[in-house]
Amino acid sequence: MVTMLKENRLLNVLEDQKAEYLQKGYDVVELAGGEYQVVERATGGKSYTVAEYRKAVDDLEVFKEGYLRLEDEVKGLRGLVEKHELEKANLRKEIAALKKTPAK
Repeated sequence: MVTMLKENRLLNVLEDQKAEYLQKGYDVVELAGGEYQVVERATGGKSYTVAEYRKAVDDLEVFKEGYLRLEDEVKGLRGLVEKHELEKANLRKEIAALKKTPAK
């Protein structure tokens, strides 16, 4: 049995009926901590208002901008890591050279 949810309707259906209910707009859910959590989203049968669609598009743009900003920050940090790795390698060479030099 699979538990399916659509709006306020909760159904227990057979495993072989799952695809049919996903097409009708039902999500597969599991009970966790006293609440139903969606584990597989519906593949069809859902409609959204224009306002909901516009909000989703606006949210997506905000997330894209944030992603691009973070991507640039990661590139900068990678550059710093490379610079510090090079410095570390040079310092290790200097230490090795100093260890080989006889003490006076």
